[in-house]
Amino acid sequence: MPTGYTQMIINGEVRTPKDFLHLCLRNFGVCVCMKDEGFKVEEDYTPKIMEFYQKDVDYHKERLQSAEERMQKILKMTDEELYQQYVKENSKTKKYNEEALQEAQRINTIFDQFTEKIKNWECSPEYENIKNFALDQLKMSKEDEEYHQQKLDEIGDLSRETFETVKEKYRNGIIDDAKWDIDYHTKEMENAESRMAEVVSFYHFFKQEIEKLK
Repeated sequence: MPTGYTQMIINGEVRTPKDFLHLCLRNFGVCVCMKDEGFKVEEDYTPKIMEFYQKDVDYHKERLQSAEERMQKILKMTDEELYQQYVKENSKTKKYNEEALQEAQRINTIFDQFTEKIKNWECSPEYENIKNFALDQLKMSKEDEEYHQQKLDEIGDLSRETFETVKEKYRNGIIDDAKWDIDYHTKEMENAESRMAEVVSFYHFFKQEIEKLK
């Protein structure tokens, strides 16, 4: 029974062994960019290969530019601008954790009420395992109030006085974040360019090799 590859020999679309080898390359990683495309005879896969890898290059190039711009902005920030950004970022985090803490307390209150009543359930021994299972489920389902409270304690009151005590730590933190993005996207852009060059080179040598076929 013909495969998707050999069927193209039968229907006359593939006429030479060289064309068949070129088609069979579609089964290998070099042609991953064409995995969702139907089979057809094509002279050159290079544009599709390059387009596939260029998307990664362009993505990381754009993110790199954004990170570099952010770094320059940070380095030029006045103390007042830094404070305003600090307040803006931490206000969101503070609000989230305040609401999350309130919700955790609400849920845990309900679970505690259920737990207390089930603990006091004087059931027959044969139902003790059900009672214990229910209590375990309630225990493992309790929300972590301590986590959200800890986050709120770390943020503090967002006053200018509090900010002055953490200003340099905050500045260094956002500089480190921008630097990490710069390093990461630089590396990934170079890797994407290298992968594209390797795959295109492999493909071009393959095309030269199949020319040896008589």
